[in-house]
Amino acid sequence: MYEISRKQGKERRKIVFPARLQVRDITEDVVGLDLAQMGCRIKSRYRLNILSKLILEFYIPSKKEEGKYTVGDPMGNVIVRWSKPSKQEGYFILGLEFGAEPRENHGVNELLGGRRCETAEKLKCQNSSLMGHYAECFACGQKSIKQYSLKNRAVHIQNNIFGTPTYGEPVPGLDPIDYNLLYLTICPNCHFTAPGDEFFKISKEDEPYHHNFPSAKFSERWSEVQAELSEKYEKLKDNIDGEERSIDQALLSYELATRT
Repeated sequence: MYEISRKQGKERRKIVFPARLQVRDITEDVVGLDLAQMGCRIKSRYRLNILSKLILEFYIPSKKEEGKYTVGDPMGNVIVRWSKPSKQEGYFILGLEFGAEPRENHGVNELLGGRRCETAEKLKCQNSSLMGHYAECFACGQKSIKQYSLKNRAVHIQNNIFGTPTYGEPVPGLDPIDYNLLYLTICPNCHFTAPGDEFFKISKEDEPYHHNFPSAKFSERWSEVQAELSEKYEKLKDNIDGEERSIDQALLSYELATRT
């Protein structure tokens, strides 16, 4: 988790974006998995030490040419808060915290403003604190999977002593929501479950990463888990992809995710 005292850093949006990382003698093009005002997660080939400082540059979509990008101003003093192996062999997920709030015209704010997801098929949400879109499962190719993101600064968020976010009162004019219940996305076909940032195709720009996913290898392992949990899924599947997921359905989503 990003620094607990920085509330803005927890209000993450599922945005897949390209970036460039620089630390010591390492320069690497990386994939950003989600983004907040004060931090992000990236997928890298390097497992950097906790509290390492690095420079991060964002590739910003061109306003004039579709599919073209410009390199945004570098963001220095970015701190590595945690690191763990990715489900994709040979990669690591790094939790980064920005040392200072991005200025108003920085590329981070463009990405948070929603331009990065313009190519995604939108899903209309009844809850005014949510944004929705339809995604595609990288594992089996299932399309039109409902996926929900929390609007930036929609509700007041605090972390408990274990680093788990708790979602409190919404800002005036928006609806209350416990996003922990919807955080994980479930593929209705193969039941693969994840936060949606690594293995669900959200927009056209995600296409290059589709080919990196070892779907055949995954399918062999997952078939056993799927058979074991399919009975439980069948009992709870009604409206499990909706905005009002029950506690039992949410617990099942976390059980599925821990088995992947």
